[in-house]
Amino acid sequence: MVTRSRPIPRFRGLTRIASMHRYFAALLLTFLMPLSAFAQSAPDASSLIARLRSGSSSEVAWAAFEAGTYQVQEAIPALVAALDSPPPGSDQERYYVASGILDALIQMRGVPGATRAAVAAPTTIAPYYDKWPIQTLILLGRAGPERNPILLNRFRTASHQEWFAIANLLLPSAPVGFASTLLKELRFTLTINVVDPNSDSSGIGVGGGALMAGDGFGQKPLGFPPHAIYKFAFAGPEAVVLSSGPRIVYYTRHLTTQFQFPVSSATWGSPDNEDRLTYLGAIFGPFNRFALHSRSATSIEWRNERIFRSEAARQCEGIALVYRSILDGLIVEGHLTAEERQMLPFRLDATVIDKRSGRSQPLPNVTSGPPCGH
Repeated sequence: MVTRSRPIPRFRGLTRIASMHRYFAALLLTFLMPLSAFAQSAPDASSLIARLRSGSSSEVAWAAFEAGTYQVQEAIPALVAALDSPPPGSDQERYYVASGILDALIQMRGVPGATRAAVAAPTTIAPYYDKWPIQTLILLGRAGPERNPILLNRFRTASHQEWFAIANLLLPSAPVGFASTLLKELRFTLTINVVDPNSDSSGIGVGGGALMAGDGFGQKPLGFPPHAIYKFAFAGPEAVVLSSGPRIVYYTRHLTTQFQFPVSSATWGSPDNEDRLTYLGAIFGPFNRFALHSRSATSIEWRNERIFRSEAARQCEGIALVYRSILDGLIVEGHLTAEERQMLPFRLDATVIDKRSGRSQPLPNVTSGPPCGH
């Protein structure tokens, strides 16, 4: 059981000693004993609730830590109330109180019947997204459709893992606004290789992403409980699924007792056109009938200008036709409105590469105008 000493208001030194006693007691319980070994020593729910309503930021932080550690379901409403209206304190103290409450709510996932209750209203969770995107996305992932407007708003400016995590959460229902956001940034690229007759030359299109990392440090106020650090992660033994979809997003959670610790997190590259097409296809589920890639390549044998222009236009129009079919399908399924469609122009960049052995006759320009210049 976590031992506690009530602070004596007039003696700041004794108050600090009491806080440190609680800190090291919780540290021993956290790292030296499995949860099952001291589950019977869970703090009294009414006491935790009273402490969560305290005006002391450190007291609320400790109560949240214990509520999450012991998964005290009865404390959930008080946790939500403290998150909605945190106790007074410095910016640093308020930062850690909110972080601790978010972590406590996440830990409630193992309590029967607590999954939805531990989410709180999406409007209560949403304000903490900028500082704790992983924690807020985990909790929003447990909410119902009322979360969709918040997720859509974030999705429009998201990048890296956050983009994929939100896309996975929106994908099952694909609310209006999701498909149009994917389509707004969509751009196709066609490489046209011009070759001699009977040539076996061909071209392919490829895409890729980058791996990045951001550095930073967090510093915990003195007398506060251990702090849970959440990081985006790749698949591994310690990784937990944040959201599932065409590209699964993972995270890790580690408790730290240090006063200063790194908060950097490795990230994927931002989504590209191929990623957007993948999620568009996933909206249609396993019956997706659209085979379209953002980058493609073709070879056209040079015979004369008329035939070349006709073939180039045919290749470009083929891509445009599939694109229009996707839009039609999204409208039929209720994922795209006619008004949204009017705001979604087809964008295709065509590049012509001259691979002929004789280049005395220049190639016509087919890279401007409607699909490939026709």
